[in-house]
Amino acid sequence: MAAGASFVDAIGRISSILDRDDIPWKPLVQALLLSVYAFETGLQLRQHAHYNPKRHPSPPSVLQPYITQETFAKSQAYGRAKSQFAFVSGFIAQVITALVVHFDVYAHVWTYSTSVLNSVDFLPKGEIAASIAWTIGMFVVREIPSLPLAWYQHFRLEEAHGFNKMTLGTFISDTLKQWAIGLVIGCPLIGAVVWIIRWAGVNFVAYVCGFLLVFQILAQILYPTVIQPLFNKLTPLPDGPLKLRIEKLASVLKFPLKSLHVIDGSKRSSHSNAYFSGLPFSKKFIVLFDSLVCQARHDEIEAVLAHELGHWAHRDPTKLLVLAQGTVLFNFSLFSFFIQNRSIYSAFGFQVDPTSSSFINKAASVLLNNGAKNIASAPYLPVIVGLELFQLVLGPADALVKFIMNSSIRRMEFAADRFAAELERPKLSKEELEASAKAAASLSAASAPASSKVEGRSGEDAVTKAGDNSAAKDDKKETSESVSARALVKAIELDDSEKEDPDCKTPYAKLLGQALIRLHVENLSTIYYDSLYSAWNHSHPTLMERLNALQPFVLKAEKAQ
Repeated sequence: MAAGASFVDAIGRISSILDRDDIPWKPLVQALLLSVYAFETGLQLRQHAHYNPKRHPSPPSVLQPYITQETFAKSQAYGRAKSQFAFVSGFIAQVITALVVHFDVYAHVWTYSTSVLNSVDFLPKGEIAASIAWTIGMFVVREIPSLPLAWYQHFRLEEAHGFNKMTLGTFISDTLKQWAIGLVIGCPLIGAVVWIIRWAGVNFVAYVCGFLLVFQILAQILYPTVIQPLFNKLTPLPDGPLKLRIEKLASVLKFPLKSLHVIDGSKRSSHSNAYFSGLPFSKKFIVLFDSLVCQARHDEIEAVLAHELGHWAHRDPTKLLVLAQGTVLFNFSLFSFFIQNRSIYSAFGFQVDPTSSSFINKAASVLLNNGAKNIASAPYLPVIVGLELFQLVLGPADALVKFIMNSSIRRMEFAADRFAAELERPKLSKEELEASAKAAASLSAASAPASSKVEGRSGEDAVTKAGDNSAAKDDKKETSESVSARALVKAIELDDSEKEDPDCKTPYAKLLGQALIRLHVENLSTIYYDSLYSAWNHSHPTLMERLNALQPFVLKAEKAQ
């Protein structure tokens, strides 16, 4: 009890220091926002210089056998276009946020939201309903200006470089689905957080963190089975050499594999990926993008998944969950010093009687116009508004937390690469290969109609090269179906890896390096990065960093052979 009382007293003392009318909260917030924007724009300028052809006229010598000068030029042009877009979108976002702060939009939206609730008899009343209505209003304020930018990114930038596969109908459908999911999930989430804070009083931090942990776990359960199917089609990976390789790898590592799927990622983009999902104590799904199956050889996909299973072996998903919870704990612990800060509410248009003795679940107060703008009035300090204002003040700290998270994930990526590089490739028995070939022949005959849709192409000939804009852009649905069909055909055929290396002698270190290079080429990924920009913004190491880290393992394997 004494410790609890001391904690409450400490919160009260620190809160009283911060709750002063002479603190210029609005100019302070503007300065903090501008400082973060200026710093990150400076890093973007450093990176933008690397797209200058005079600075980097050709790819690094180690990559020149794999990347043609034409592909390198396309990669640099794509990176330069994305960088220019980042300048524009970042500036627009900064201007919108500055205007929202300057013109007390938070208070205006609160006034409008509560007036709508009060004017319609059947709508619920009270802080939870008002908080949800306010959040929806602020969502509209932020989302509407971002729609033209999202449209430009997909239908101008990505399409100009051959990556966009999205139709206008898909864009609109995805946007509406995202908004609907945001409402269905976000509204109860906001209501629950506000209710918990009001109910728990000074102990709200522990209760909110516990609730959000449960929410994160539920989200991991529901996403692959409920949410993702709303946007993409998941097809079971058919029996064949690729599935055999993956199942063999999973079996050797005792990975709790439940199912393998191919996802139609090409429906929206030519970019490729692979991942697994599932709770730490449950069976796992492995998902391959159809574009990845088309672009990479079977043994390279196997190496990519050896890297992904390295994350599982190192318990990285659990570590990330703990890190996320640590961030939540950090944020809400600091928020406890601001939750009853009348001065910051007042600075943003909410006027509160300074003599009232409100605290969290007893936050009843008389609103008083003390000379400042009295835009919004309510009989309490709105928790959801306070949380938003607190996030503005915490801007630089949030940026620092993001940097720490990125650094942690980068270390995990290097460790997963090392896990794959040190892993001995499982050998496929003669019986397994024969059974795989038989299954492949049977399925290949059954899939003949699908392969005919792609003009008889298979294997490497069926790969759609990144940056190839020769395909008709007005038939994106057919193109997406073609990529998915090619992926399923390629998964059941013997490709070059089975023909050239039937004994699986090529080590994962070399195969992973090949896969990384291939995917960078296909995705026109940037090769040259500014070290500070990359360290601040990227959760994954750059291509050259990963290849340099893999090189000792490649040399060791070659020496052993």
